[in-house]
Amino acid sequence: MEQLGSSDQVLSDSAKGLGVDEQMEEEKRQAVILEAQVEVLRDQNREVEEDTINLQKIAHTPHADINAAAKLYARQDPSKRIILPYRWNSGNADWEVPIQRSLSLITAKDSHCELEILKEHITEDLPSQAHVIGDVKHDTEEWEDPAGTTHMMDYRPVMIKLQEKAVLAQGLIWMPWQVVETIPYGLLGGSEAAEWVARGAAIVTKSDVFAWQLDYIDGKIEILATTVEWTRVGS
Repeated sequence: MEQLGSSDQVLSDSAKGLGVDEQMEEEKRQAVILEAQVEVLRDQNREVEEDTINLQKIAHTPHADINAAAKLYARQDPSKRIILPYRWNSGNADWEVPIQRSLSLITAKDSHCELEILKEHITEDLPSQAHVIGDVKHDTEEWEDPAGTTHMMDYRPVMIKLQEKAVLAQGLIWMPWQVVETIPYGLLGGSEAAEWVARGAAIVTKSDVFAWQLDYIDGKIEILATTVEWTRVGS
């Protein structure tokens, strides 16, 4: 990742002062270089099949190819979030999250991270408060486009604590988080890039927040996450 970042800086510096057409060409060239780097990294790890890699492995073992692919996707399609509601299932004594029937996690554009919109797509029982989990230093990245505009890539998921009786929107099902962590990461993306979704979801796995019981998780999240109101999530 350090090599990718240093290359980005050189390319950004070289792009300053270019005309509009040249800036567009330079931006395309940067994307091509990143894509080439991703392919090289994937070739280096070709002996590891995608269907054996899950969130547990991504969270605790370096995967340069996945990180590079996530970075590339985030640059091409920024301002999105992983939305991770969760509840305590008292019958199974386990934490569960809603996922699509296809096994993909819930994602949304920052501009759609509004209470009424998410109520329609997740549950009418959605609370007005959420948490953004992750470390700003390690889980966000700044980059500068050829025009000199600075952008922020934020991989941190939005976590929302739901009541156990919350009724999910059509198409969503409850799944134990421990099971989600073992699903091959290629299935978690749905219509989004699987690497980008895995990069963000692995933050939750690495935090080990769901290892805590019902009486203690709120205190744990307060330490690891930032409390936000829905009007602030996409700001």
